[in-house]
Amino acid sequence: MRSWIRGVSLKEGICLLLRLTGVPLLIREVVQRRRVTIVMYHRLDPEVADRHFSALRRHYTPISLQAYLAARRGDPLRRLPPKAVIVTIDDGHRSVHRLKSVTAKHRMPVTVFLCSGLVGTNRWFWFSAPGLSAAEREHLKTVPDERRVAALQALGFDQSHEFSDRETLSADEIGDLRNLIDFQGHSASHPILSACSDTKAMEELDNSKRQLEQQFGLRVNALAYPNGSYTTREIQIARQTGYECALTTTAGFNDRRTPPYELRRMTVRDDCGVSELLVRACGLWAFLRLTRSFAGD
Repeated sequence: MRSWIRGVSLKEGICLLLRLTGVPLLIREVVQRRRVTIVMYHRLDPEVADRHFSALRRHYTPISLQAYLAARRGDPLRRLPPKAVIVTIDDGHRSVHRLKSVTAKHRMPVTVFLCSGLVGTNRWFWFSAPGLSAAEREHLKTVPDERRVAALQALGFDQSHEFSDRETLSADEIGDLRNLIDFQGHSASHPILSACSDTKAMEELDNSKRQLEQQFGLRVNALAYPNGSYTTREIQIARQTGYECALTTTAGFNDRRTPPYELRRMTVRDDCGVSELLVRACGLWAFLRLTRSFAGD
């Protein structure tokens, strides 16, 4: 017993206790039953994915993002199954290809949001720039885009540079997964859109959709705002450039009244345990953070 306790992190222990209270179950059965929950990952390991996908299938009904959009176009969301959940992964990191077998095993509909200017190349995400500290990275998310680019250049980082290794999916990997995974847009280069000029924000979203469709033969109708940052301007641009919906990082559930360009998602840590997954997916963790009951992610 003591060795088990030592192997469990404080956060996992808290989430296990929260799960045992029955509150996540109550939320699923009462609040989430007629709403659509969207969970968000970034770099998910296959072993973790195996446990998470199994748990999501036990406690929710997985559906695809496209099924949800089709339901929104037609008669009501009550046609969707109860406790519907959509799995999304942002960025298109190369680790996504390792999820092929586990995704097929669980028949899990997954949507992956790609940065069109990075996938199929050896270019790195700007937030992976060599020499960039975590504090500097977070600071650069808060400044005008021109200052962010200048600061990266001062570090010797150019996002058009081709490194010897890659961070994102290759063209062949996207082709290998396209019949299993729904690929959608995540901008061209992952800037903070709300910090960009009108021209750059338009280019980022228009290029993302067009390049993914032309280069990879994808059908792109959904956008995930990089870093979850958006304003009414980004909503307008997304609509103008042909996206049918856009996903945020704002916690919450979705129903027919949720604005299509402000769909809500529950952030899930890529390496968390099943209890934490279920506490996060039901929104309880986000609620406790909002009420400042807990600190951290």
